Formats: sequence, C-alpha cells, structure tokens
Amino acid sequence: MEPSEKLALFSRTFENRFIFNLFDVLLCGIIVLVILRAWRAQTKTIPVRNQLLLLLAFSSLGASFATKALFSGAFIFLRYRLPVASFESVFHMFQAGAWLLLVASAYPSPRLRHS
Repeated sequence: MEPSEKLALFSRTFENRFIFNLFDVLLCGIIVLVILRAWRAQTKTIPVRNQLLLLLAFSSLGASFATKALFSGAFIFLRYRLPVASFESVFHMFQAGAWLLLVASAYPSPRLRHS
C-alpha cells in the first residue's frame, strides 16, 4: 500500500461526492426549517432582517450543494457527464452569494434616526 493511499480516508468517487452533497443539502434544509420556524414564532432573538438574510443564505448553500449532487448523480444514474464549466460556475455563484449573505446577517441592521 502506497503512503498516499494510507492518507486518503476515502476515495473521491462520484458516488462519495453524491452522498456528501446530499447530506449537505439535508443539513441546509434542516437549518432553513429551523429559521422558518423561528420566523413564524416571531422570536426576538434574531432580528427579522437577519432572519431573512440567514434564510436566503442557507437556501443558497442548499442550492449549491444540490447543484453538485445533480452533477454527480447524473453521472452515477444516467452515465451522462454534464458540462463541468457551467455547473462549476453555478455552484460558485450560489456559494459566493451564500457567504455574502451570511456575513451580512452577522451585522446588526443600522438604526434609522427619526427627526
């Protein structure tokens, strides 16, 4: 056994990527449901604006993982390799948007002055 094989915890096959991306979609879905539940209960722990940003951020993360799962799942089940460049660009757009929304949700909204 080569040293590089000993270091690898798992092989990066399409099947493994598909399973990991589906798990990530599941986690993002659970987080979105928790945020929606808190929004419906009108909790005051997180401001409404930040809840909306969190909801959009985790929905975008879920969409990015779903895009990756669709890409690897098409190869596994249909034996059809989708165009890599378009899926990678869509994945990165969802990821970048999600991280920007997460950062924006961490900051408190500015207070407006009423004169």
